[in-house]
Amino acid sequence: MASAAVGSRRQGNHDAQFSRSAKYLPYGLAAAVLTAITVGMGVDAGSREALGLGLLIWALFASLGAMATIELGEGRPALSMDMPVLLACAFVEGPFVAGLVAFAGTFDQFEIRRQSSFSQIISNHGQTALSVMAAGLVFTLVGGLAEGLPIAVAGAVLALLIDVVVNYSCVALMQSLVTGRSVGDILAIMKIGSTGGFIVLYIAFGLLGLLMALAYQGFAFVGVFVCVAPLLLAREAFFKTLRVEQELSRVEAQALALSKVDARIADERHDERSKIAAALHDEILQCLYDVEIRAQVIREDLRRGRLLDLEDDVPALVRASQAAATELRDVIQGLRRSPIGRAGLTDTVALLANHLRDESNINFVLNLDSAMSATADVELVAYQILREAMTNAARHSGADTVWVSISYRVGELLLEVVDNGAGFDASSEQHGRHFGLALMKERAESAGGSLTISSQYRQGAVVAAHLPLRRLP
Repeated sequence: MASAAVGSRRQGNHDAQFSRSAKYLPYGLAAAVLTAITVGMGVDAGSREALGLGLLIWALFASLGAMATIELGEGRPALSMDMPVLLACAFVEGPFVAGLVAFAGTFDQFEIRRQSSFSQIISNHGQTALSVMAAGLVFTLVGGLAEGLPIAVAGAVLALLIDVVVNYSCVALMQSLVTGRSVGDILAIMKIGSTGGFIVLYIAFGLLGLLMALAYQGFAFVGVFVCVAPLLLAREAFFKTLRVEQELSRVEAQALALSKVDARIADERHDERSKIAAALHDEILQCLYDVEIRAQVIREDLRRGRLLDLEDDVPALVRASQAAATELRDVIQGLRRSPIGRAGLTDTVALLANHLRDESNINFVLNLDSAMSATADVELVAYQILREAMTNAARHSGADTVWVSISYRVGELLLEVVDNGAGFDASSEQHGRHFGLALMKERAESAGGSLTISSQYRQGAVVAAHLPLRRLP
């Protein structure tokens, strides 16, 4: 319910708690707002005259607007529709009455469903009241409704600007204290669609508050009620814009996913060629070189007529050729038996860690248990998961150390990759790692296992997988 952007932006994560260092900040904000309302009403006699049934009706309309919330997605503040009503109240009754309505008279669906903590409710009401009072004071100083429509429009635009600045600043700060994310990151997600389109919609939406105030002057609360229709149209405009933004993001994510699949296929084919080349070089080439040397010796024996030496050299050539054939057969069988090559899971992961260490200068600490083994298809899934997690840590985490563990439990293969990097929001589809994370989960589930990912900003990340030793049907 933290007032922001359009009307009120209520926090998307309603179970989040303020940190210890900031847990008293909402109460300090509430105390400051209530003091300002009390002092303002004490000075402004007109504000005291507005108290009564009219205040309850304003609160009812504002609460109806707050109920019409648009959920922007996990990790993003939600979007409420109460701002035009609160601005209209501020333009008509003054900033302090509007502040009182915002602080004590409005309720949203999250509060009714008890999905907001008390400190969040206090914080959100305080932010909303503060931004509305600031906007109302500016509108009054410009001249208000008494100076005619041109001045009133100019005052409403300026009041809207002040509301935005106060609102956005408060919400970004409070969200940062709750989630640990930077203020800049919070501000970046507090809009819908393109920046230009959002500004136009926002200005039109905010000026609806002036229209409500003018309607109130002519028709009292009946006029305010009539303005509910444009309010609903504005909500639909924001909702449609949000849907378009989500579809565009989905299409972009799919295009990025396809490009990453192509890159991964190319990488995996390169890995396969490298493994085959390494096996041929380390095993077969040496044997063939021995065969070549033995053949050269026999040719020299024949050229020089040393036929007696052939009794020793020919059997040596036969043994060398047999050894070469045996090694080649072993390599072929190893490649057919294990998708990750003859080295097996632990040695292949160690080779990958050495490669990433040379490429990124990150220290990889390995704890690889090779006492047991899984079936070939499970080992392939394990290697693919470890490869993705280790590569992500090397390229994206900003860590200086990555811990990689392979261990066994009764019937299970346990994998873990931990880094001490910057961390990330694992639930956000906007993040660059998202496709890789989803791919790892799908691979674990395809083998009948499970994968969990935990991370917080500036606190590193942990990727842990449990796989059965045999692939489940």
